[in-house]
Amino acid sequence: MKSSFKPVLPKHEMTKKEFGIWGEQVAVQLLIQEGMKIIGKNVRNQSGEIDIIGRKNGVVIFFEIKTRRSTQYGNPEDAVNKKKQEHIKNSAIEYIQSNLDMDIEWRIDVISIQVDWKNNIAIRWFENAISG
Repeated sequence: MKSSFKPVLPKHEMTKKEFGIWGEQVAVQLLIQEGMKIIGKNVRNQSGEIDIIGRKNGVVIFFEIKTRRSTQYGNPEDAVNKKKQEHIKNSAIEYIQSNLDMDIEWRIDVISIQVDWKNNIAIRWFENAISG
């Protein structure tokens, strides 16, 4: 990840939903900077929702974005529990079956965005976080 990436800081008075949207926007900016072509955002199907879908070097990548202001309940990536992983995996498979060639290479990544009370931002990108 390039160290020159500097996202716009979140406002303290954001609602939880606004903060989540901010996190997804930060992730999109980071992914574009890293050479990712964004092919979908907040894609819904019968199995659930995929936060971001990207493509790089012929690989389709489904992203789950988790953004938190506190580690009171663990790190953001800890919220991607087994049940959530199944929903994401099923959503990705359904998307592939409906929209893409079944022989494509794909994976599911998680991007964790942690913002502390001083607005210090830590971004962690977990490749192949959920096996397909």
